[in-house]
Amino acid sequence: SVSYNKMGDLYRALGEGERAGESYGKSLSIAERLASSEPDRADYQRDLSVSYIRLGDVCREFGKDEQAREYYAKDLEIAERLAAAEPDRADYQRDLVISLLTLGRAEAPSAAEALRRAHSILVALRDSGRLDTVDAPLLTSVEKLLSERGLL
Repeated sequence: SVSYNKMGDLYRALGEGERAGESYGKSLSIAERLASSEPDRADYQRDLSVSYIRLGDVCREFGKDEQAREYYAKDLEIAERLAAAEPDRADYQRDLVISLLTLGRAEAPSAAEALRRAHSILVALRDSGRLDTVDAPLLTSVEKLLSERGLL
């Protein structure tokens, strides 16, 4: 699954969106099998989540916005479940922020709510000293998006 995702990333970087989508689809198929065979394995759930994001991104690039939002919503469901199961894990909170940010950028009907939630999580991580310095630009990005949309 991970190898197919990496091949998809390569095809996407080369501008071969259709081939990228095929690789991501193969990754998704494997990730779904693994995640359903062992639903308590967080790493399998996270891999499935990554596959949904990548397929959503490719769909969005091809103008298939509704299909992209469906993939993003599936990703968000997994990210929320993982973050709720282990709320003290900053990496799961960060993954949730990425999922919310992705959905927020996709101009989904719930984009404003997604961006506000992402902002709230990032602020809580920052205020508790758990926001990794590498992730600090996420807060700036979310605040910029909120500001541009008149939501901050």
